[in-house]
Amino acid sequence: AAAPKAPAPGEDPNCREVVAGPEVVQLGLKFNGKPPCTELEITNVTPGSWAASVNLQAGDFIIEVNGEDTEQLQEDRFKQHMKGRPLRLYIDPVDEVPPPAPVAKAAAPPPAPAPAPAKAAAAPPPRTDVDPNCREVVAAEGVAALGLKFDGTPPCSELEITSVAPGSWGASVNLQVGDFIVEVNGQDVQTLTEETLKTMLKARPVRLYIDPVDEEPPVPAAPKAVAPKAQSPTPKPGEDPNCREVVAPVGTGPLGMKFSGTPPCGELEITGVTEGSWAASQGLQVGDFIIEVNGVSMQELTPDTMKGMLKDRPVRLYIDPVDEPPPSAAAPAAPAAAPAKASQPASAPAPPPAAPPPSQPKDNNNNTNNNNNNNNNNNNNNNN
Repeated sequence: AAAPKAPAPGEDPNCREVVAGPEVVQLGLKFNGKPPCTELEITNVTPGSWAASVNLQAGDFIIEVNGEDTEQLQEDRFKQHMKGRPLRLYIDPVDEVPPPAPVAKAAAPPPAPAPAPAKAAAAPPPRTDVDPNCREVVAAEGVAALGLKFDGTPPCSELEITSVAPGSWGASVNLQVGDFIVEVNGQDVQTLTEETLKTMLKARPVRLYIDPVDEEPPVPAAPKAVAPKAQSPTPKPGEDPNCREVVAPVGTGPLGMKFSGTPPCGELEITGVTEGSWAASQGLQVGDFIIEVNGVSMQELTPDTMKGMLKDRPVRLYIDPVDEPPPSAAAPAAPAAAPAKASQPASAPAPPPAAPPPSQPKDNNNNTNNNNNNNNNNNNNNNN
């Protein structure tokens, strides 16, 4: 058996190699991404599995498989490696400082006042170029996975948080879907590279500067009353006459929809609508098209301008709906025939009253008829 690989110069000295022998059936781990890439982040370890037995955990990174760097592996070869045994994984572990820190805590009583100002100064005042509600959150030493996912890759203006794991560090500091990361460790995400961002998010402590999702208190209910001002404009020539405008007023959180495409383009197709969201409340559905935002055509927008508009409130979306023909009018015709059939039996009882006359002679019939007529006349006289 080959000796375990030692950390290379420049690598985390805690890097280590783990080996799954021929007796191992399933590894019991999940990871994010696929090669070729710099590293594969482990996102889940099954309790009682081989991965758990060698102390792998969420947040660790796989950087080599059977001695081959994940940057140089193709997906097919990587799958072959993961199915083969023995399997050697070279792991860059999640940064976790062991609890020898209590020593610092024991010595901390005298200098305790000194760190307090440092923590207070750690959160910079809100910048003037962003939302005044912006704030800084810090993942201290000992925090394993941050528990959040985001959309976008630096360099970019901001990273939108798309998921926060319940019970995670992200949830504990009240991060939520729709918040934006604009700085990491004091560096604007526009100046970062993808590799630098990964390194920063793996290190501890890490400071994230957050531009929160716009959520106004319910005080500004007045704008909702004014909402009718943004009535659907008349469809333009050549547009579907069913085109309409919908407005997300002040106080609306995430819109709750996904779409395909990036401006500038003719239109953005809605590909997902979250149940119970604002988009669902407006009757938006998969297949609808967004053709204007705040009166500006999609062809005139840039990705950054559109992101800014969709984050602001109120925001007006001009929608070209998916074509759904109304139910065919032929359906009601079927029930219409039923009453006609039902009316036929209603006239059937008429013949029975005519049945008694055949048993009497014709003269008697005439007398009977005359008597009936006389009775009728008497009745009419009585009625009069």
